[in-house]
Amino acid sequence: EHDVTVKAMQRLAQCRLAAEKPADAEALLVRALEIVRRRHGERSPQAAGLMVDCAAAARMQRRSADAKQLLNDALAIYRTADKAPNAAVGVCLHRLGQIALDEKQPATALRLFQQVVAIDESIYGSGHVEVADDLVMLAAAHAALGNADLAEEIRARARGIEERAARDADDAD
Repeated sequence: EHDVTVKAMQRLAQCRLAAEKPADAEALLVRALEIVRRRHGERSPQAAGLMVDCAAAARMQRRSADAKQLLNDALAIYRTADKAPNAAVGVCLHRLGQIALDEKQPATALRLFQQVVAIDESIYGSGHVEVADDLVMLAAAHAALGNADLAEEIRARARGIEERAARDADDAD
């Protein structure tokens, strides 16, 4: 019951998720979450991080209601722990937006991705690749709402950010 063990379990679970073995990942994450809750409390940021990963496992298993509940619970913890917008809040909102798109709720997804873009721009700046990823999802929400021209404008902005980042990486080499 040590934090290092929990971190190792979480990393192994993330590998299981990447290998598309969400049930295996979820079993590890649930055990790790139980340990964290005993050691740090129900509403600790460490618990929230594990809940976000549990939500990914639930979504992969097509249990979107469970994933949404976990993400909303994690979001509440993060917002209480740190009043300023932070990357963890952005991750929760991003994943909730993905679920909204999965569930054919583009207006909800649009609202969530707009928040994510604003958060990540405030953290990283408007030209960061993290913002480009958010813009791609924002464009998907606009496209699902039938705003094809606006979606393409947003995708073009994302491509521009990605191209600048690639050039910067090449220049650094």
